[in-house]
Amino acid sequence: MDEVDKTVAAYEEILPAFLRQNEQFDMGEQIEWFRKYLHGKKILDIGCGPGRDSEAFNRLGFEVTGIDFTISFVKMAQERVPERKFWRMDMRKLQFKGEEFDGLWCLASFIHIPKREGLETLQGFYRVLKRGGALFIGVKKGDGEGWMEKFGQERFYAYYQEEELQKLLESIGFKVKETYNRKVGYDWINIIAIKE
Repeated sequence: MDEVDKTVAAYEEILPAFLRQNEQFDMGEQIEWFRKYLHGKKILDIGCGPGRDSEAFNRLGFEVTGIDFTISFVKMAQERVPERKFWRMDMRKLQFKGEEFDGLWCLASFIHIPKREGLETLQGFYRVLKRGGALFIGVKKGDGEGWMEKFGQERFYAYYQEEELQKLLESIGFKVKETYNRKVGYDWINIIAIKE
């Protein structure tokens, strides 16, 4: 088992506590910020969790598809938004055709990918995004990577500084348009980047 597999197993163990925490947060402000850059209706929610944000996008009329590596989350999201499709999928190996989506929403999920796999994972994001499409990515601010215990289980986290993540995105061909930093328990770096 690698870091991602172990983190997925941890999420399965902490479901009730995580769900209570997850539902407390309203991402409406970030979603509205992201919407300014969308020029189409097809959104991929990468690491959709139990479907909170997918439900919000669906309510706004977007054709949202969700993926998560945690089986329980995929089932919950599908029950929550039955008219949309949710798949168990590893974001490191996206099984979609090229330039399929107008927008990619990746909040608090890329943080579980080891840095050695970060570039290749983002290249996969770039591949499935249409020209002119927007990526929203939200990560925890910090340095390095490692394990953190919460709710009695350890999960793996990769932390980023704003400039570090911007350089990574730009090295692939994304153009960073805006950053939006927010404190929600931790300091978060949110970036919107465009595939030109």
